[in-house]
Amino acid sequence: MEATMPFGFIGGTEIFWVILIGLMLFGGKLPDVAKDLGQIFFRAKRTLHEVRKESGIDDALKEIRREAQDLQRESQAVDRSFREAATVAEAKAKALDLSAGPGGKEEVEDVENEKDSPTESEADSQEASDPEA
Repeated sequence: MEATMPFGFIGGTEIFWVILIGLMLFGGKLPDVAKDLGQIFFRAKRTLHEVRKESGIDDALKEIRREAQDLQRESQAVDRSFREAATVAEAKAKALDLSAGPGGKEEVEDVENEKDSPTESEADSQEASDPEA
């Protein structure tokens, strides 16, 4: 696995040019400029942290994360119960012998025979229309 760096796109050549341009612009005061920039950066970071702390955003984010984790656990429990129910239903379906008992193969054959034979009302109407039969 390749380690990622925050500025992986910056190589040695780019750093050389930045230092060279910095020296040209600021001369010998480059260390002082870098120090001032660092102080500004850390002050801004500290101020942002204080604002987040005072506004309660961090607490709200923690609560949202907690609720999301609870919902995820509940959905996983529901998913497990559905999977268990499906497994039980599949096991019961495999255990059933469809050719035995009520609703089995014999009953299916009777229904198919009834479809082929005319019903009583159809037989009566045929006798009425055909007196020779």
